[in-house]
Amino acid sequence: MWFYRFKGSAGDNTRLREEGSVLRVSRIFLAFLLLLLGACQSGRPFSPPSAGDLQLGRTTEAEVRQRFGEPTRIARQVTPKATETALPAGGTPFDPVMLEGSYALLTYALDNAPQVRMLGGDPKAKSLRLLFLDNVLIDYMFMSSFDADASDFDESRIPDIVKGQTIEAQVVSLLGPPAGKGIFPIVRDPGTHVLHYGFHRIDTGFFVWDTTVENKQADVLIDARGFVVDYRATGLAPVPAGPGQPPNPQPK
Repeated sequence: MWFYRFKGSAGDNTRLREEGSVLRVSRIFLAFLLLLLGACQSGRPFSPPSAGDLQLGRTTEAEVRQRFGEPTRIARQVTPKATETALPAGGTPFDPVMLEGSYALLTYALDNAPQVRMLGGDPKAKSLRLLFLDNVLIDYMFMSSFDADASDFDESRIPDIVKGQTIEAQVVSLLGPPAGKGIFPIVRDPGTHVLHYGFHRIDTGFFVWDTTVENKQADVLIDARGFVVDYRATGLAPVPAGPGQPPNPQPK
């Protein structure tokens, strides 16, 4: 409670000193709060790729680093020259072909796990994975459960896709912009490319058994003419877990 005195009295100076102290404490608390919030995320913040940022068959690792900064993780592998027995026999058009060359997988990741541990709430995460063959981008995938750039999509529209009839633009109209794309050899047949869709979210309740998990992914294969060749999808609907049991989503 503040005690005010007449102007010019000694009490004015006391009140001003008290208010100044409160102001300094408030600024120190604000600085601490900003520092705390910055520490509530693990990984380096990054924005999702925009149109034109990534060009399959052209973008290099150096260009990705220039756009997104240093990755969280890097994995490299050199594959020797393949033999006939090493190449896949049959399979599906989604099966990759392991070609001779140098592969690099760059991963960018961010999550709010420290915030959840300190303040509670739902865990959020996002990642961007980019695969290169001989320093050329052949596949990438972005996934996020953050509200600002969530990669969610409407999986209920997948049955509207008709193989051999639906074109790529119609797929985008149904499901939204893809979260990633890939070309040969990440798919079996040269000239085809795949559209990736993916989303993962965990909603925590007051009790452990109130927790629900949503995990869904779809791949749509497009031929050189722009028509859908095939598609595949997996979806885990949010299903509450029983008391004392971990979440156990069931496939749709």
